[in-house]
Amino acid sequence: MSVADVALSLATEAHRDQRRRHGAPYLSHPLAVATIADDLAAGFNIPFGDDEWAIAVLHDVIEDSPA
Repeated sequence: MSVADVALSLATEAHRDQRRRHGAPYLSHPLAVATIADDLAAGFNIPFGDDEWAIAVLHDVIEDSPA
């Protein structure tokens, strides 16, 4: 299993019961962040692999975790 697969699994579990105000699953936000970051990286010829995708998908899991 790739790091991106593990990240998606962790983010899915962490946001399991969360919804955006408009009703969409909360996971749609981290996935959108990953997609936007990938597009920006491509525009600037910056490599965007599994590790970067995992970081983007997990950013809210990390922010929402107690220190």
